[in-house]
Amino acid sequence: MALLLLLLPYVHGQGLTVGFYNNTCPNAESLVQQAVAKAFANDSTVAPGLIRLFFHDCFVRSAVESACNATVSCADIVAFAARDAAALAGNITWAVPSGRRDGSVSIANETLANLPPSTFNASQLIQNFANKNLTLDEMVTLSGAHSIGVAHCGAITKDRLYNFSGNASAFDPTLSSSYADLLRNKCPSNSTLLTPITVGLDIITPNVLDNRYYTGLQLNLALMTSDQALMTNANTSAEVNINANNQTAWVEKFKKAMVRMGNIEVLTGTQGEIRKNCRVVNSGSGIGLVVDSMGSHEY
Repeated sequence: MALLLLLLPYVHGQGLTVGFYNNTCPNAESLVQQAVAKAFANDSTVAPGLIRLFFHDCFVRSAVESACNATVSCADIVAFAARDAAALAGNITWAVPSGRRDGSVSIANETLANLPPSTFNASQLIQNFANKNLTLDEMVTLSGAHSIGVAHCGAITKDRLYNFSGNASAFDPTLSSSYADLLRNKCPSNSTLLTPITVGLDIITPNVLDNRYYTGLQLNLALMTSDQALMTNANTSAEVNINANNQTAWVEKFKKAMVRMGNIEVLTGTQGEIRKNCRVVNSGSGIGLVVDSMGSHEY
């Protein structure tokens, strides 16, 4: 869920339209779709990172640039790619309003400040998303993106899997004891974020974008503290139960929430720029400190 908010500083919802590139780059969306499908065929783990809008753009950007130079923004490519990845991982798709421009300032600290850490409780998550005018229901709905993807062992060893409340042998009591045993067999207590061992975010259907993530929460099988925290608040847990009971309803909410999130703080018209390299601002246009990920689908 943290990574879902990554591009929000780059991207006011006015001026976005479905089919924005129909005249200037009519193949833009199909080119992105083809590039994502090719990458997914080679490595299905690219899907979680694309859906969370935190990924290395090169394999998609180059395909679009070769056909439509300096026309399609990185922000729109990210939005298209997230949709296409959801289609591949969960047969979920939607029309993406486009016409975004890229920010001419990209500062790592500002980006990271928008990301809710995996240790957040429910109240903190609600406030974090409310700061971006996203509702509690939308927050819980978007959390379903954690139906796919992995985390490094180091993301859960401190406080969740070991050393809970300062007790070296204790694990978070909101974690199923049998699941804790399974995780401990895989993740040593000295694991760090550099330890090359990963665990799926969703133990039930780790490679499918679906509502079984919410079933996992009901069974205390969430890997991350912030995910299981959704069951500790009456309002968020009610939404979890609704989503767990109805895949079709969750899918419809997820599509709408993704569009809503994509409309937050966008630049349009003559604002910003069309980046030549999605990782950095164009030369002379602003400050170019950008965040690079350790892995597009990982914590």
